[in-house]
Amino acid sequence: MRQVTDAPVGVEVGANVRKALKENGRTIQWLANELQRPYITVHRWCNGSQYEWKLSDLVLVARLLEIKPYELLPRSFLPDVP
Repeated sequence: MRQVTDAPVGVEVGANVRKALKENGRTIQWLANELQRPYITVHRWCNGSQYEWKLSDLVLVARLLEIKPYELLPRSFLPDVP
């Protein structure tokens, strides 16, 4: 299974998840409950102290927040589209 493990990338993904949570009026605790993961794990993902995001988790997070999965990825991962 593919994972986002590079530190700068993981930090940016976490920041994007935090932003999406805030925009949707959700918390890290809510996300941890929905993902059925320990709060501390999700907190570390979102705050950049643990960088390992599984792509399947990102897709699920996007679905839970009703956004497109690419919105959680770093801009450097996205192709330039005119």
